Amino acid sequence: MSRFPAPFSSLPPETARADRWVFNLQSCYLALGDQLEDLVGDLDWDDLGRFGPTPVDSLFVQAMITIFQFSEDLADCEAASAAGTRMDWKYALHLPVDYPGLAPGSLAEFRRHLEHDPAGRRMFQALLGRLARLGLLTEQADVDTILSTVDAVNCLKKVREAIRLALGALVSHYPDWQCTVEGRYWHQRYGPASSFLRVPHTQKGREALLKALETDLSMLLAIVVEKDPALLQWAEVHALEQLWRHEFGSSKGILARTSTLSGR
Repeated sequence: MSRFPAPFSSLPPETARADRWVFNLQSCYLALGDQLEDLVGDLDWDDLGRFGPTPVDSLFVQAMITIFQFSEDLADCEAASAAGTRMDWKYALHLPVDYPGLAPGSLAEFRRHLEHDPAGRRMFQALLGRLARLGLLTEQADVDTILSTVDAVNCLKKVREAIRLALGALVSHYPDWQCTVEGRYWHQRYGPASSFLRVPHTQKGREALLKALETDLSMLLAIVVEKDPALLQWAEVHALEQLWRHEFGSSKGILARTSTLSGR
């Protein structure tokens, strides 16, 4: 069996030069890049190839980026972009400097395949064990924890962003709402520098965060209706109302989706 799937058999010289110039201190990603073949080269990557026509080298990148986004609480769009802009990630995965990144949908598709593929799950679990040695994972996470947490990050960040956009639209049109909807509490949660959405890796923690978002969304919609029901037709507010209906008013919403895997 090949030690490592092409094209990741060696670190591109231009990536190595760029990273050593940018990063003066060692990081877990640089350590991973230095040890990549020894750490994961003997794993049976063909198990991921069962997912369909996607090349194994692309599945390798999707698998690793899934782990990276779990460790940093990144949504798919953030992680897909980071794959094309983060030099430490490119170093870790032996990618060329001009690697363009991923399509966000590819990460979601990878998770759905992995969820239902026993061989792929076993291989991915073995990969998690190898990467835990580098400190990339703060805990010995299992496959279900990774999948449910990344799904939760995507769903919860979507809700938070919808609330943020609706608040911005309302305040820009009605400056007198500044005190009503952008007091200290709202600004801390939905302002540009907010760190409110650090998604917990436990189901209990995610449910608590979801409840806070649900309360804020409900409160904001109530304020809108009281102010002027016609505002529900604004694109940002309409999107918020749709999230309320689809994610909080249905058994198929966020809470149900993100608890399915952890409840196995």
